[in-house]
Amino acid sequence: MNGHVFFAAFAALSLLVGVGCLVHALYLFKTGKRAKRVLSSIQIFTIGVFFSVLLIFIPICYTNNALTDSHRYIRPFLLAVHNSFRVFILDGDFDTVTNAVAGQNTGLYIVFTSYAAFLYVLAPLMTFSNVLMLFKNVMGEVRYRFRVFKKHYIMSELNEKSIALANSIRKTDERAVIVFADVFEHDDEENYELMNAARDINAICLKRDVTHLNIIKKKGDVEIFLIGENESENVSQAVQLTTELNEKNKKHNVKIFVFSTKPSAAYTIDSVEYEKLLEHAVEHNCDDNCFKLRRVDEVQHLIWDIIPKMKLYDIAHRSKEDRLSVLIVGFGQYGIEFFKTLLWYFQFEGYTLEITIIDNKGTNENDYISKKINRDFPDVLKFNRCKTEGEAKYDIVTFSGVDVDSADFDNLILRGGTSIEHESNNDADKAVIERIRRINLAFVALGDDDENIEMSIHLRMLFDRLNEINNKQAKQMEWRKEPVEIFSIVYDERKSGIIRDEKCSAGNSCGLRNHNDTPYHIHFVGGLSSQFDYSCIYDAKLEDSAYKQHNSWVDIEQKVHNEWLESGDSDKITEVKRYDWGFEYELTPEAQRSSRAKFEKYEYYRISSMAKELYKRELDNQEILRVITKCSKKEGRSTCECENCMKRKRSEHMRWNAYTMTLGYVRGSYRADRAKVHNKLCAWDDLSKIDKHKN
Repeated sequence: MNGHVFFAAFAALSLLVGVGCLVHALYLFKTGKRAKRVLSSIQIFTIGVFFSVLLIFIPICYTNNALTDSHRYIRPFLLAVHNSFRVFILDGDFDTVTNAVAGQNTGLYIVFTSYAAFLYVLAPLMTFSNVLMLFKNVMGEVRYRFRVFKKHYIMSELNEKSIALANSIRKTDERAVIVFADVFEHDDEENYELMNAARDINAICLKRDVTHLNIIKKKGDVEIFLIGENESENVSQAVQLTTELNEKNKKHNVKIFVFSTKPSAAYTIDSVEYEKLLEHAVEHNCDDNCFKLRRVDEVQHLIWDIIPKMKLYDIAHRSKEDRLSVLIVGFGQYGIEFFKTLLWYFQFEGYTLEITIIDNKGTNENDYISKKINRDFPDVLKFNRCKTEGEAKYDIVTFSGVDVDSADFDNLILRGGTSIEHESNNDADKAVIERIRRINLAFVALGDDDENIEMSIHLRMLFDRLNEINNKQAKQMEWRKEPVEIFSIVYDERKSGIIRDEKCSAGNSCGLRNHNDTPYHIHFVGGLSSQFDYSCIYDAKLEDSAYKQHNSWVDIEQKVHNEWLESGDSDKITEVKRYDWGFEYELTPEAQRSSRAKFEKYEYYRISSMAKELYKRELDNQEILRVITKCSKKEGRSTCECENCMKRKRSEHMRWNAYTMTLGYVRGSYRADRAKVHNKLCAWDDLSKIDKHKN
């Protein structure tokens, strides 16, 4: 082969390989496609540069060595590889190139040496880039290993949720070590933004899985958040970490938070065996330095966080009938959780709760909403509109199969603005019309941010028409806070940041306005930063108060038992002897530890006690309710029988009935928790005297 053709062919092939790898790397970087690949764009381009340099040296080494036929191809190739490596480590001799093509024509000499010079500069840059990436990973490991005594917050995955949670933690604890596990750099915009967000809070990013971080060597407190998108993996990681910590039993100041909205996860976590860790926790009164394992239902946490801020009893009091009439649009995860919480949270003697639910699933004949409620909470609709005193009071109406984007939805709402005399003589129609007119709170949760925003604006328009203001110009109106409060779920923080004022919270109107600068008075809740705020995920004060509620159940039994036996009242003494106490008359240290262990290990006791504490806070914080439930008895209200105390006890039983039904329990003559049958699910008058005092 002619010499200049030989060199020109390999130079062209080298250029083709380099450009091809560059185009492929840029394509992957631009599109962000991951497709189970392990190489990043810069690594793919580095491989392309290496083969380009190799193809430049193959003709050089071939012509520079007088070889026998047996070594004509092997030795030049190996020498070409050797020289290519030297170029990447700044040890390449450029004279090797110039001497090899010195005898070629001038055009080829200029092109070939210029291209080779470019590769001589580019190759070391690629070496430096890859070493920098390696150094960055090593530095992360060094920072993690040597920060032994500081408090660690470890996220199992780098995603939007974990970044929001980490930002919340950094605001409250500037010195804490924040770690993201299982982090791999990918060439896409989302990963780039997440990595930058992690660097902004000085977090450590590690490639290792959270189960391989050897947290037992950390002397400071460790909080692990299993917050991956795969909820099943979160639970598996929790089981593995807890089992290992329990077996070694050397590190106790660890908290594990498992993010999962699946009810099955609660049973799995409750069944994890960690007796050694639990025994240590109970011995130390389960203080902040003890092991804790918690499931985090982000939907429930959000609803429980915002519902006290809605000031429901204030809204009902403004109706002059002490009535709260709620419209729920969308019966998905958020809609169901709001329905469940509302059902028990708004239970107080003398107040009325109406709930109207609209969803596009099902039809009038195939009522999806009712079937869903009957399946998950069988007794809720069975005791709908119950008139018995001392029972939970609520009035539920469902509309399945209503397309919220159609005129059917509008017609349903606007019927509340139709005169009853002209609408129909049908009693059912009249009831619907009156019901729509009474709505004073709407909750929108359609499962999509844009749909929720649009529906909230649409509802405001419909409610304005119901208020007979549609014929007035907005600028001529004296705007005030609307009688119908609208709450809407908006998850994307970037959207909610625009439509919400900086000072906006779940209890304040937000900044969405029309072209006349007229506010819509819509509360947008559920943003990423509020949903994954650390205080929302773990409220230590609420847990402590909830434990007091949990423990007081037995304390009150003991107190009533002793007081009634010593009272000399024959009826009370008979009641004490008849009642099945289920515990020793004295609350022994063993019974106290058993009570604490149950609260610590089982979600049922914690969540139920927290629900009771939230309700208690509402009664204590609401001035309207505080006045009518105030007790002047200094030694406590547990055995007091004044009217205010009895009203509060009756209301608590109504709340407990509603709450227990939302757990799926049904009424029965016995109690069987696996069958979800409870004999205390009954009217107030059917309770024993002692059970009445326990409320």
